[in-house]
Amino acid sequence: MINYSVENGLISQNISDLHIDGPGKLWITTDIGLMVYNGYAFQEIQNKAYPAEGLTGIVESDDVLLFFNSAGKIYALENNLLNRKSLFPDNLIQRLTSLAINAEQTVYIPQLSKIITYNLESKNTNTIDVSINENNAISDIISTRNDDIYFLIEDQGIFNLKDNQVEILTVEGQNIFKGAQQITLNYTRGKVLITLRKRTTTYLFQVKNSNVSELNFKVQSSSVVKVVLDHQENIWLLTNNGAQIYDSDFELLQSILPGRTITDMVQDVEGTYWISTLKDGLYKLPNLHTVIFNPENSGLHSDNVTRLALLQNDYILVGFNQGIVQRINKSTIFPNVYNSYDDSPLIALVAEPSANKFYTAQRSLHRFDLNEQKPVGKLFNNPVSDFSINKNGDFLLATNQSLISKNIGEQSTLPGTHILMQKQQQDITNGSDIRVLLPRLCYAVHFDQFNKGSFWVSTDEGFFYITPDSIQPVRHENKQFAAVKIKQHTDGKAWVLTKGKGLFVLERNQIIQHLNIESGLASDVITALAFDESIVWVGTNRGINILNIMGENLSFLTAEEGIIGTSVNDILVSENFIWLAINKGVIRINRDYQLNGSEMPTVQINRFLVDDKEINPGITDTSFFTNSKTYKFYLQPVSLNKKIKDLSYRLHGLEEEWNQLGNIASEINYPALPHGEYQLQVKVINKNDKSSTLVSGPQMMIVKTFRETNLFKLLIILLIIGLTGLIAFFIIRNIKRKQNLELDLYQSKLKAINLQMNPHFVYNVLNSVQDHVLSADPKGANKILGKFANILRQTLDLSNQDFISLETEINSVTEYVELENLKSDKNISLQIFRMGFSEENNLSIPPLIFQPVIENAIIHAYDTSQNSLHINLNLELSKHKLICKIQDNGIGLKDSFNLDHIKKSRRYGLNSIIERIDLFKRYFQKDFDFFIRNIEDESSGTLVQFELPIVE
Repeated sequence: MINYSVENGLISQNISDLHIDGPGKLWITTDIGLMVYNGYAFQEIQNKAYPAEGLTGIVESDDVLLFFNSAGKIYALENNLLNRKSLFPDNLIQRLTSLAINAEQTVYIPQLSKIITYNLESKNTNTIDVSINENNAISDIISTRNDDIYFLIEDQGIFNLKDNQVEILTVEGQNIFKGAQQITLNYTRGKVLITLRKRTTTYLFQVKNSNVSELNFKVQSSSVVKVVLDHQENIWLLTNNGAQIYDSDFELLQSILPGRTITDMVQDVEGTYWISTLKDGLYKLPNLHTVIFNPENSGLHSDNVTRLALLQNDYILVGFNQGIVQRINKSTIFPNVYNSYDDSPLIALVAEPSANKFYTAQRSLHRFDLNEQKPVGKLFNNPVSDFSINKNGDFLLATNQSLISKNIGEQSTLPGTHILMQKQQQDITNGSDIRVLLPRLCYAVHFDQFNKGSFWVSTDEGFFYITPDSIQPVRHENKQFAAVKIKQHTDGKAWVLTKGKGLFVLERNQIIQHLNIESGLASDVITALAFDESIVWVGTNRGINILNIMGENLSFLTAEEGIIGTSVNDILVSENFIWLAINKGVIRINRDYQLNGSEMPTVQINRFLVDDKEINPGITDTSFFTNSKTYKFYLQPVSLNKKIKDLSYRLHGLEEEWNQLGNIASEINYPALPHGEYQLQVKVINKNDKSSTLVSGPQMMIVKTFRETNLFKLLIILLIIGLTGLIAFFIIRNIKRKQNLELDLYQSKLKAINLQMNPHFVYNVLNSVQDHVLSADPKGANKILGKFANILRQTLDLSNQDFISLETEINSVTEYVELENLKSDKNISLQIFRMGFSEENNLSIPPLIFQPVIENAIIHAYDTSQNSLHINLNLELSKHKLICKIQDNGIGLKDSFNLDHIKKSRRYGLNSIIERIDLFKRYFQKDFDFFIRNIEDESSGTLVQFELPIVE
């Protein structure tokens, strides 16, 4: 029996209720929360709203699990979290002692003398008044598979609720449950059981169709907590002083955990018992159908059992270390104790079933007669290490001084002993029927039951097989070895037990097999051995190995299977049971138990998630697209007691090698998978290193998305070709467009140069020079020619550039205005204003852009009646644009006309400016304004405003 406490992972050792759900998980309610055990480890279920909230009960119906506590709070699991279900207002739910739920998911909640019902699906609520006595409250309620509701009202009795009708339960018309000291109401394995305690006696009743019948069950028990039936219909009486287990005939099988308050017991699919207690945690009683006999629970004389012997009809002789012998039959310990009054250790115990006698070997060899109920004398008065008896009653005694033969039959049948006596050349006798065959230290001896007169003997000189004609040594790797015990199978082979070299299997004097730790034994120190047909039970100082007759390891039994202690002193096979002698009592195991190691532990996939979406793991095949990001598999053992040593897995179709998972991990993750067929395979290795491969997962077909198909790739290629052609078309068109614009700009510059260098302008300049020469003003003529030469040079220089500095353009128009003043004696002033400029600005603009506007102002705006013409050039820098305002105080526009008028007129200078600004718009793909108007707030004058692109 294994005890789980907070040291093993429990959150508390105060456990109130247990439940095993459909998938096989064990749910545990404690005074500080909920836990679940999945066969690998204990996991706490978080309750964020009420941390450390105690729970007292669990109910389940159609995979709906509800948990509750005495404070009236009811919980359900959602996304692996414990969430409170507010079925009713808090002020309606008072102290809650029990809860019931039927197949239609209707919850029955007792509240004082009423039962409140709530359907989890329809959300319908109803209140049933079952008031028998307003001073008494409902203390317990259960629901059966037939949806019968039974409830208990203290001091009133037990009632049945069906179709909203209340009926009291009676026994032969009598309400014997009214006023009882203690009543428990239990529903277990489809049966309604009632325990009733009167004074110190507990009675058991069964309910069928509202009919109550008393069972032949009367036990002395104090406080009964619960009654549970196991898979074999054994009755478990759970009390505050341990648990008593009765068979279907109400015969006590065993008592366990005395002194502990047992709160619940459940049994998993393998038959393992899980027992909860208050203060002492959780106990696991494995599925070997194990019964333990010791002084504490069954009246066994001592817990230090050394030898076992079989009488008949499953009567077992139990030998203790002081030479005391007791009898056991199935579950009965007979009080008769046989005592040799020899305090030395009991070396051997051999029964003569037919004669109803047995022999004990200690410092002397004793014989007991069970018919006379007393010892019948000493057969040999020296210490015996081992002895063997043949069918005729001949003895071979191994002592620490010699090998001795003793015949108590009518004639000697030991011809094999003569060869030893001849070897010693002496006939040493000690009485009429005792002979010293070999004066050497002997450890073990055994008659060969299939070869008359032959036997095996182990001495300090080695191991020998003795026949009537020869002494045949038995050696292992040419070395001597000593045996502690020799057992012979029905196939004639001898199994030799050693204290350090394991097991040897012999055919006469030939070793045919050597079994040790390397071949799978728990230890090389062999302490006991027994045959059960083709099964060999091997006891060691570290547990029990179960082998087949070929020596292959089938299983290894430890405390997890109910073997308390590890050192086994003796093993006995009877008709119905396997008996083990240990230093803590006697263990009885049913022979019909299927060996735990012969059936491989298995796991199942209980969850399958793709991109965190739940997929039914039970489907045979399914398809997913390759754009799925994650595939998660969650494993769970089929039951809670399989001895899984290791888990390995692989995704068939992706991997050849196995991945080690370990025996506590339960999650397998795979990232995005390429297209193909896959299936998860899980390899389970038990504690005996035997493995099996389980194809547990569904067949998965991962298919390509449309984006991964060849058609999609072809469409993408065609689209790329089309887009490339379209982009090339626009690039070529833009290149041609830019080339055309550049050509237009070049032609525009030529047009501007032609405007500046038109014949009329040249004629006027030369005519002015002639006038100054005729007027005997050669200096004036020379000055005009100098200015004119500078303008010509600048015009030719600027004609080769797309952009020039702003200062160069300003110097050019300043030269032009000075030339106009010289050649015509006009009084023209040009003032330049800047806004938004800084010292860091070094701006470039298209060339020859101001001169046509200023020339137009001089030609058309100048009035001879005026003394002077003032021209202001205002430059404002704003967002990579240069705003130009050219204002004069001339006669102004005679007519109000727009740009279209200008374009139609013969104002060639302004037309060239407008054309170039339109080219700038297309070239730079930006808007540049241009307008001309009279100055409204003054008597005369014209304002020309336009925007130019600039380059830093």
